[in-house]
Amino acid sequence: VLHPSLERVHNWGRFQESIYVVTEQCSGTTLKAFLDAGQLLNASQTVKLGIELASGLALLHQQGICHGDISPDTVILGFDGSPKLSSIYLANALAAAEAGRLGLVGTGLEDRLHGFRAPEYRSGINELKSDVYSLAMTLRAAEGRQPPTASARTKDLSHTELSNYADAKDIFELAVTPDPDSRCDTKALVEGLVRTAKNFVKPMPVQFPEFLIGQAAI
Repeated sequence: VLHPSLERVHNWGRFQESIYVVTEQCSGTTLKAFLDAGQLLNASQTVKLGIELASGLALLHQQGICHGDISPDTVILGFDGSPKLSSIYLANALAAAEAGRLGLVGTGLEDRLHGFRAPEYRSGINELKSDVYSLAMTLRAAEGRQPPTASARTKDLSHTELSNYADAKDIFELAVTPDPDSRCDTKALVEGLVRTAKNFVKPMPVQFPEFLIGQAAI
C-alpha cells in the first residue's frame, strides 16, 4: 500500500530464527519523543496531522488491513513536515507470535503504548474501527491530552472536552465512542477534519528541539 503518510515496507524475510522487515528510512522523530521533550502541537497543526494520517489509514483500511497499534510511538513526525504511520506490520506479527507461528518478533514490544487501544481490545477484538479510536486518542495526545485509564475507556467520552477547537468536536466524539458500531470510519474522520481545517489559516511548520534532530542523525 503506497501513501505518503504510510511507512513503506520494501521487503521481508527470514534469517536463521529471526523474521526481518525492511522499511524506508524516515528522517524524523516519533510523536512520543516529541511529546516527551515537552513539545505540543497547536490546533491547526493537529488537524493537519490528523488529515494526513487518517488519509493514509483510510487507504490501508480499503485494502482490509488493520494497523492494530496506532499511538504516539508509531507516528513519525518528519523533519520535512511529512508525518508517517509506522510499524504497520507489528501488531500482526505480535499476534502471530502469540499464536505460536513466530518465535521472535522484532524489538520495542515492551514499550507499546496500551493506553491508546480501543475499549473492545479488552475483549480480544481489534478491527478497522479500533484504529480510528487509537488515531483520535493519538491526536488528543499531540495537543497535550493524556489517554484515559482502562476503566474510563469503557465509558462514553462524548460529553468531555475532546479538543481545543469546537469545530472538530463532533467528529472526535464519533471517533472515540466506546461502541465500535457507532464509531465513525476513517473516511468520515478525514472529511470531518477537512471541514475543520477550512476554519484555520495554514499551520506553521512544526519546530523540533535541536537535540531531537541530533539524535535522529546518529
